[in-house]
Amino acid sequence: MEKITYTNDRNQTIDIMYAFPYFFQGIEGLDGLNTDIEKFTAVGQDGTNIVSTLLSDRPIRISGAIKGKDKDEIAQHRKELLTIFNPKSKGTLTYYYGNVIRKIDCQVEKGPVFKKTAIYKVQEFVIDLICPNPFLTDYYPTEVIATSGASSFKFPVAITNFFKFGYFNQDGFVVENVGDVECPVEIVIYGPQIAPLAIENSVTGEKIVISLSLTADEKLTITTAIEDINVTKTTISTGVTVSAFQYIDVLQ
Repeated sequence: MEKITYTNDRNQTIDIMYAFPYFFQGIEGLDGLNTDIEKFTAVGQDGTNIVSTLLSDRPIRISGAIKGKDKDEIAQHRKELLTIFNPKSKGTLTYYYGNVIRKIDCQVEKGPVFKKTAIYKVQEFVIDLICPNPFLTDYYPTEVIATSGASSFKFPVAITNFFKFGYFNQDGFVVENVGDVECPVEIVIYGPQIAPLAIENSVTGEKIVISLSLTADEKLTITTAIEDINVTKTTISTGVTVSAFQYIDVLQ
């Protein structure tokens, strides 16, 4: 099976697959990316020194075709594509290939462009998307729930490297990132807890210590995504959330 599903920020969804009315013809941009390589040359040096390598935005082009029994039906299919792939909207593209499912957030760069074909009642279309974050991710986030004794330590995780959680037992909890690059982590700690708590990256040795005790009605949330770096404490019964950055001590 190969198909794509697009859902925009108004929760409108469309499937493009090997079946009409929205027939999948191809997709470009899911493989290799251009890079921005920063480098310098020292005095008298042959060649260059590479300082860093950054991935560019990911452009994606979707090709397909629509089919209708008459012009009115074709016009309706065109309208639906134009509405869902509105250049003023953002969305999430999900790609299915066999048993592999990947998703990526994107912005419509150029809405559907239609072209008549030699086949009666069939029109082809092309849609251009741009993905500011170039990484394709698993469709389902990796989640690990860890508990020990009367206390509970629960965290949904979008994992970055290896993290060892060593507060609740002697060996701690190790979570592995099976992806190809670093990715964000979200950690939710539910009370009751007694400070301090420690979270360690067992690959780099980086560690944070949380100098905060939690009641049974509180939880601490740590997020590390580029667009959402935050530490908050929430009172579960009221839903009131406050910043808790001041309780985090980063140890290198």
